[in-house]
Amino acid sequence: MARPRTELAKTSSRSSLSAKVPPGGEVAKTGAGIARRIEAQIISDGWPVGQWLGSEPDLVEQFGVSRAAFREAVRLLEFGGVARMRTGPGGGLIVTAPDASVVTRAAASFLDYQHVKGRNLFNARSALELKCIELIGGKMTPEQCDHLRSVVEAESTYTTAEIAENSDRFHLVLAELAGDPAIELFLRVLTELTGGHALPAAYVTLENGNNDVQRTCREHKRIANALMSGETEKASTLMLRHLKWVSDGVATFEANAER
Repeated sequence: MARPRTELAKTSSRSSLSAKVPPGGEVAKTGAGIARRIEAQIISDGWPVGQWLGSEPDLVEQFGVSRAAFREAVRLLEFGGVARMRTGPGGGLIVTAPDASVVTRAAASFLDYQHVKGRNLFNARSALELKCIELIGGKMTPEQCDHLRSVVEAESTYTTAEIAENSDRFHLVLAELAGDPAIELFLRVLTELTGGHALPAAYVTLENGNNDVQRTCREHKRIANALMSGETEKASTLMLRHLKWVSDGVATFEANAER
């Protein structure tokens, strides 16, 4: 039998939110401080997506802060994809699953702001891509092979504009197949900047754009075939060669754009 909401509120407040909030602490009385502490407790609890943390009145009272300060905390939690406030009957603060795109956009914006060059990005990207191949090497299931094969076969039907828009899809699929969430996240950030910005522009504007598209498709297919055949070393060599070519092309595009 479900417990009354009043009992749930008390239990949730005691176990999930109050443990690390010092009574009367100044940090806990700011929106940012409340948000950090709620997020820390969610992490400590194993990030229970869908868990109800309490209603707004309950939590405002629990933290001993103003409604405005608590709503600022909710705004920060919602922006970070940590939790959201559900309105209406049975409403309250609910734990959510973070969206990786939030981190990706923030990191990509910061690197853009720092004017990081394409060659620097590709140095980091190459290391991660090779690690993905190492993790995948010789361990692909028939289902994974079918998935990768469908990606490279789809590329062969793309127009120049379509390959420009989807130029990073192949690499992100490899990151997924590697099975390492951290590498996948960091690679998403790098492809957002390399494959997601300069490369599509180069495909569309350079005179040899269509030839570059065809070469991209061919090289992706060769890398995929090597992986599916269990030839990890060959796949690594092909990937390095492919990224070197792409990196040189992006560097040329950036140099022309600066003139």
